Amino acid sequence: MKNFSISHIYPEPGVNFKISHKVVHYLKIQLQDLIELNDPEQLRDKSLVFTVSTKYSCENFHMLGPIDSRDEVVWTIWLPYEEFSNLDEELEGYLNMLSSATHLILKNYDVDKNEVDSVFMNVKSEVLGNKKYEYKELAIPMPDFDQLGIDIKNLK
Repeated sequence: MKNFSISHIYPEPGVNFKISHKVVHYLKIQLQDLIELNDPEQLRDKSLVFTVSTKYSCENFHMLGPIDSRDEVVWTIWLPYEEFSNLDEELEGYLNMLSSATHLILKNYDVDKNEVDSVFMNVKSEVLGNKKYEYKELAIPMPDFDQLGIDIKNLK
């Protein structure tokens, strides 16, 4: 396998999961190690991509894929937005649902379910309740246009 990645695409403004990039990165490393250890022939010389998405109208977990091109194999994982947005522990629900998706995907490449379970148990024990992996909103302050000498009322 050339590479493994987990990406997130949120097509609707404000409809997303508050999952830290640090969690996703840690999970990616653990899964990449597992997949490389199993060395599936179907993924040799290809990248494997999990794209996680949601939208307000997404009510059920489902997957699309694989989309298999010359260089990569892409699986899209749709997670139900409202189910997660109402959870007290959104991260744990996200990891549980992603674990289910990962089982279904990796069984196509003969990766043992118990090995996937082990990865997710290790990830949960590392990230749940660990402040290092908490999601933090980025707050970018509005510039002070007066201080910058810009009259925004007369911009054309």
